[in-house]
Amino acid sequence: PIRNRAGTIEGFVGIQQNLSSYEDLEQQFHQAQKMEAIGTLVGGIAHDFNNMLAGIMGNLYLVQQRVSDLPEVAIKLKGIEQLSFRAADMIQQLLTFARKDQVDIKPLPLTSFIKETVKFLRSSISENIELHLDTCSDALMVNGDSTQLHQVLLNLTNNARDALENAPDPCISIQLNTFVADDNFRKAHGDFKSGRYAHLSVSDNGCGIPADQIEHLFEPFFTTKEQGKGTGLGLAMVFGAVKNHHGYIE
Repeated sequence: PIRNRAGTIEGFVGIQQNLSSYEDLEQQFHQAQKMEAIGTLVGGIAHDFNNMLAGIMGNLYLVQQRVSDLPEVAIKLKGIEQLSFRAADMIQQLLTFARKDQVDIKPLPLTSFIKETVKFLRSSISENIELHLDTCSDALMVNGDSTQLHQVLLNLTNNARDALENAPDPCISIQLNTFVADDNFRKAHGDFKSGRYAHLSVSDNGCGIPADQIEHLFEPFFTTKEQGKGTGLGLAMVFGAVKNHHGYIE
């Protein structure tokens, strides 16, 4: 309040500040806390389940040796074995999300690695889908785990492929270049540290993602695919692998 000499209020001075950026940061912080809590929970469950599965698969192997002369039983056991391997793969993705799995980090030329991986990916994508690759000339040496990075690109590409199911001219674009996180960028993206990054982008011209689902993308078991088509672990694994490499994903 502004007062005159007699102490009577004659007016006011008001200050306004736009807090939307602070609210966005607060929302990001709460989401990060939730993801960390989910990761801790999932990591503990996955380890326990992994131990039980190891016992199941060990006994399954012993039974298979005993029934080699019973073909019908052997076929059933083979089916159980395949399901067990699928379960083991799911556990591995959960542990990657929780960042509790074994990683083999070593110097890796990312540009040539991505080129080789894309050659492999072409065989898993329908012929009617165009796959474009655009990379920079820099070798982009990073410290990385080749298995995890291969799985990251595979999962992102599979998601893009599924989003193109009803697209008239389906196309997936993979880009790799350098990126510098300067102060202006960091003001809008508080999680990033300043420095030079290898920037990998996977995009498609498919159905897109509804705005209300964006914040749930990396949560384990969250999926919009119909039953039998998705486990909800693909992007959770990608999230964990990127964090393993001290990177960022949007």
